[in-house]
Amino acid sequence: MASERVRRHEVTLRAGAVGLRPLTEDDWGLVLGLWNDPEVASYSDSNEGEYSLGQVQKIMRSISRSAYCFVIEFEGRPVGECWLQEMNVARVLRRYPGLDCRRIDIEIQKDFWDRGIGSTAIGLLVTFGFESEGADGIFAVDVGEENGRSLRAFGKKGFVQEGEREGRLDLVVWAEEGES
Repeated sequence: MASERVRRHEVTLRAGAVGLRPLTEDDWGLVLGLWNDPEVASYSDSNEGEYSLGQVQKIMRSISRSAYCFVIEFEGRPVGECWLQEMNVARVLRRYPGLDCRRIDIEIQKDFWDRGIGSTAIGLLVTFGFESEGADGIFAVDVGEENGRSLRAFGKKGFVQEGEREGRLDLVVWAEEGES
């Protein structure tokens, strides 16, 4: 059954030493490691415990139905994962009815932080989202206000604060403001 596997796509994106390739069923070790790294998860997740392989597979396979899921590579080595997903956050959908809003989620192994990999990957996703997918706006939702690294990476690509709730920020870049 197709829903028992991550949705396949053929999109590959690249800028310099950073590449985004499709996430496959062979990438679960990378994703599981990222999601269960306490430092990485502290910036991207509210889960208090560890994820099992089955939980990661179920979540990512579900996300892939409405997203382009990628492995981030740096100099050919897998170092993270990200996706560009159709918006699924009700508060954003209510604010922008009729607009094609997407969201970016991204995790990178901490040994590869502060090298510009995240901002490059975000830029690739933004360009793809606007130029190939025709999105009106691309969001990063629920970014912790203490997560300066993510705020800077998204800010470099034109994202601005759009909303805030309980110390969590929503960031957005609109098509006319996005990078080409």
